Amino acid sequence: ETPEAIVAITFTRKAAGEMRSRISGALRKALGEQPGEDHAQRTWQLARSALNRDSAMQWGLLDNPARLRVMTIDSLCLSLTNQMPWTSRTGGAPVPADDPGVLHREAALRTLAMLEQATPFQPHLDRLLLHIDNNLPRVAELLMQMLARRDQWLRHVAGGLDRKHLEASLGAISEAALGRVRHRVPFNAWDLMQYAGIILDGIDDLGRHRSLGDFLLTKEGAPRKRITKSEGFPPKDPRKPEMESLCANLEAAFVVDLAALRTVPPGHYTDGQWEIIEALGGVLKLAVAQLRLVFQERRATDFVELTLSATEALGTDAEPTPLAYALDFRIQHLLLDEFQDTSRSKLGLLERLIADWAPGDGRTVFAVGDPMQSIYSFQEADVSLFEQCRRQGLGRLTLESLVLRANFRSSRNLVDWFNTAFPCVLAPADDPAAGAVAYSPSQAQRDSSPGAPVVCHPATADEEPAAVADAVAAADGKVAILVRRRADARAIVAELNRRHIAFQAVDMDPLAERSIVQDLRALTRALLHPADRVAWLSVLRAPWCGLELAELSRIAKTPVIFDGLAAQPGARLQRVALVLDAALRESRRRSLRRHVEETWRALGGPACLRDEAEQTDASAFFALLDKLDQAGDLPDFTALDDALKKLYAAPNPLAGDRVQIMTVHKSKGLEFDNVLLPGLSSKPRTGSTALLRWSEREDLIVGCIRETGADRDAVYDYLGVHERRKEDHEAGRLLYVAATRAKQRLHLFGSQPLTGSFLARLWHAVGDSFPASAALPASADAAVSRGVPLRRVPEGFQAPAAAPALDWSVAERRVDEAAAAYSADNETVRLIGTLVHRVLQVIAVQGLDSWTPERVADREPAVRAQLMALGVPRAELDSAVKLATEAVSQTLLSERGRWILTGHEEAVSEWELSGVFDGDVHSRKLDRSFIADGVRWIVDYKTGVEQERYRLQLEQYAELVSRLDSRPIRLGLYFPLTGAWEEWAPVKNLWKSGARHHFSTG
Repeated sequence: ETPEAIVAITFTRKAAGEMRSRISGALRKALGEQPGEDHAQRTWQLARSALNRDSAMQWGLLDNPARLRVMTIDSLCLSLTNQMPWTSRTGGAPVPADDPGVLHREAALRTLAMLEQATPFQPHLDRLLLHIDNNLPRVAELLMQMLARRDQWLRHVAGGLDRKHLEASLGAISEAALGRVRHRVPFNAWDLMQYAGIILDGIDDLGRHRSLGDFLLTKEGAPRKRITKSEGFPPKDPRKPEMESLCANLEAAFVVDLAALRTVPPGHYTDGQWEIIEALGGVLKLAVAQLRLVFQERRATDFVELTLSATEALGTDAEPTPLAYALDFRIQHLLLDEFQDTSRSKLGLLERLIADWAPGDGRTVFAVGDPMQSIYSFQEADVSLFEQCRRQGLGRLTLESLVLRANFRSSRNLVDWFNTAFPCVLAPADDPAAGAVAYSPSQAQRDSSPGAPVVCHPATADEEPAAVADAVAAADGKVAILVRRRADARAIVAELNRRHIAFQAVDMDPLAERSIVQDLRALTRALLHPADRVAWLSVLRAPWCGLELAELSRIAKTPVIFDGLAAQPGARLQRVALVLDAALRESRRRSLRRHVEETWRALGGPACLRDEAEQTDASAFFALLDKLDQAGDLPDFTALDDALKKLYAAPNPLAGDRVQIMTVHKSKGLEFDNVLLPGLSSKPRTGSTALLRWSEREDLIVGCIRETGADRDAVYDYLGVHERRKEDHEAGRLLYVAATRAKQRLHLFGSQPLTGSFLARLWHAVGDSFPASAALPASADAAVSRGVPLRRVPEGFQAPAAAPALDWSVAERRVDEAAAAYSADNETVRLIGTLVHRVLQVIAVQGLDSWTPERVADREPAVRAQLMALGVPRAELDSAVKLATEAVSQTLLSERGRWILTGHEEAVSEWELSGVFDGDVHSRKLDRSFIADGVRWIVDYKTGVEQERYRLQLEQYAELVSRLDSRPIRLGLYFPLTGAWEEWAPVKNLWKSGARHHFSTG
């Protein structure tokens, strides 16, 4: 009956934006002629039916696409939480924190601070600290990790852990493991153990069978091939042949199950194990309470809390809240996208949302997902839930299962290769308990591409960056370089920069490893802590001084490095000593940023920069100091170092999207003509350590981290083995996601198939294309240790003097377009235009993928606040908010608007230019400019209707730009509210036509 009755939920903003865009696009296409393709005809018919209903019901979807309820799961949680602040315990409208780890750390430190307070939790804290050898920083770090995952364990810990229930689960595990081996033990095995002198009296059943495993199997879990006196059978023992025959004829399945008994925990906890589990449960509940206090004080939250709060806002099955009743009435159809990445907490929310739905009542659920692409276990995604819902349904609803096999992305020969290679990469069969997913073959819908679909590049780690750069240079179409971890891309980024190959990379190039940032960090430490010897030696080694190692060695022997600088010989050192002496005298008299930046400039830091990128990196460091500044000092450099770890080089706005570098996780859902997978020989990181491990495979099992210096904890280690097995299965799916992003060609880079590496998983399919030797011969360049020449300013360097002021004549004056007068009638329109320009600039910088009409609608309160700040009268505020949000939303939905905001070559927004015409200095700010098909485009956004005046304004922009760029220029006027577009070629020498007084602000 209404569009709002259909709710589509996905897990990322990009996916929500794409879904909304596809729906709106299909509705607009339905206004035209019916297409020829079968699948396009089906979509056209459905869209035409929707438009007919739209017309009958007067929905106005084309004019108001915000009525389409397409949202992320986090947006849904935030909406539910804000509607029921009391029930959800938030007390208001919290804002998700950009870096929730800061809040988690504060809560962990507050929890540990209660050690000195006489509370019921103090014994629990004492016991936990004793267990971790009183290592407070380690405990704080582990508590932070647990708080980030509290949606997974809080429901078990909140009500208290039941020892009998947990031990029953352990007993069931050990009994099931024993049941798989008891009936298959060879009849003479126990007799041979007794003959070998192995005593089994007084040992429980699990211990007896473990001893049997040690007797028959090696440490690696294989049947013994050599029987010696160590096993109780000397060389001439008469029963030795019987023992050899027994080991040689063991069933393969029996060997696997018998070896698995070594990791199976006992069916009970020791008193010591249970004591620490109880203590940890108390500490975790205290940490959660502290975290919620931090949330309230900071008026912030994290997405985990949003999910928990939204679930509470809906009440329980027995006592649903009014909000649950209201949603039950409004929502008729629910679409769940990327369902393979559902976590247990989010599944609980969805089940609460449809608790009263029943088969046949007209309400439907449609869940879409690909288990082979479940790669987000670090965000608590559990692929077993997909299979659970497929078999058991969702809530009270039974789900019909459909398997989609058509592949519309990759060429036929590439799909054929996937179908051949990946059945051996993924699990042989589905096993939800182990997180295993079997391969499901695809059927290609596109023709084969010319050439080999998979290209192998044998290369060592040193050779890979050059090999990747060569492949990028030779590739046709769009290229994606996909890495497992950000660190794997550093050498590749450096090589592409060295070759001046433009690329886009978001959060891939850490600034902390850039030499300019390391030098500035050392300078900051030296200025704030003169006794920091390492920092001072780094300052003297930096390019602005550039001492040789022999000189540094001599200075390092002085008691206080700075005190001895003035007495050291050399003009270079004397110059630096004078600057640093003056800087130390000014310490704490100005802001930290100004203190460090002005000292750096006086030392000649800008003269040491290689290129503009290093200047940008330095500016980012100074901005970080501004953010962290506390009265001109940094009491704790840990804060600076932690912030630097999260600081990445800004993506090149002029690079275009032909070459992109990203992690495999970021690439999910995307497609590229060529996909390059470097680092296939590298081994994955080992599993992480947590305070508590748990599993809900069949029933709850809990294990606590082992005590420092004590024996290993059997339950904790058993759960660790289970986690590593799930991680191993997910690694295969990660490789599948990476490879299947390719449309035409897949490039593989590696050398040795090390155990656990991606290359080892693919070796059966590509091994013939790689050298069979253990190691590849290094290239001539790689074999020689490359010495890096010392970079430093000249001996007699002096910082340049300030540039002289421009000498304008009396007749000259500055004409600024912002000085144009506006009448009261169009003042509100001007202010709306100002805000729309700001938002479109942000979208252009952040990228279209991160912005959707839904996000614009969600930010309506911010739009209202900004319009009020700009001076929009209250009487006109409602209409102004509507016009501003509609202008931005229409631009995001418009094909022309998206083309304008796309990251074209040399794209720039709010481009400020100045020039002298007829003796006057004119300043202009261009809304948007870029290169497309060799043409320089200049685009202006307008919310007014005086097109003739705007045409003259763009002509003047073209006159300015033509002095900088010799390429052809075209001008465009774009009207966000209507989607109207007008383009033309500029007139030559327009400035002399007398139209130079017609100015308008952007």
